Amino acid sequence: RLTEPQAKMGMIQIRKLDKFINRRRQNAKLLLSLMKIFSKFFLYQVEKENSFHSWFGFIIIIKDISTINREKLCNFLKNNGIETRAVVSGNFTSQPVVKNFKHRVVGKLTNSRKVMLNGFSIGIHQNLRKKDIEYIFTKFQKFLYIEGLL
Repeated sequence: RLTEPQAKMGMIQIRKLDKFINRRRQNAKLLLSLMKIFSKFFLYQVEKENSFHSWFGFIIIIKDISTINREKLCNFLKNNGIETRAVVSGNFTSQPVVKNFKHRVVGKLTNSRKVMLNGFSIGIHQNLRKKDIEYIFTKFQKFLYIEGLL
């Protein structure tokens, strides 16, 4: 439950929501346009026709974990001021809590497993500027260069 001051702050922030979402969408569009040149190495979350994404984070999935080590890449980004987060849950059936629920698994859940093991996200905050987005891009470029992939 929110306290009254928290609720009041929330009411003020909610008025800015459309502006925040539009800015995040612009930031994601710019980053995606820059990162497309690395499509050989990464998959990106994209907005499909007739959908609307608010872009809390920018999800990146490493195509081949034997070519790019996720932990090494995320540490490199962190050391350069870019925080990353694991994709929440990924393959939910691998979570320990699942053993407490009656369930069945249909198929091998290959894509879920790949998202869990190969995926991460970076923030796409509404206060990022064009130069911030370009900085993120240059750090990916530098990492791939250091790893001998570019």
